[in-house]
Amino acid sequence: MGEIKFDYSGIESVLKKMDTNITAFQANLPENNAKNNKLDLLTELEEVNASFVKIINEYKTLLLKNASTVRSSVTLMRETDEALRDAISSEVLR
Repeated sequence: MGEIKFDYSGIESVLKKMDTNITAFQANLPENNAKNNKLDLLTELEEVNASFVKIINEYKTLLLKNASTVRSSVTLMRETDEALRDAISSEVLR
């Protein structure tokens, strides 16, 4: 039977980089372009920009939740690995 090996430190390193990059990313778009302007196009552009910023922020939240889920899965896998190792070791010692 095959074996699946996890590089736990490598996974954790990637997750930390991912968290840092997600947190650092900012969707900064110009605001109030249409402040003293009555052009409909600028008003629509402001609305599109606001929607874009909202979507980016929701995406960031989703990525952070995803990283958290991966982290939980890795922790569970590590605990399962250790429990299985301990069970096998105690069987071998009998």
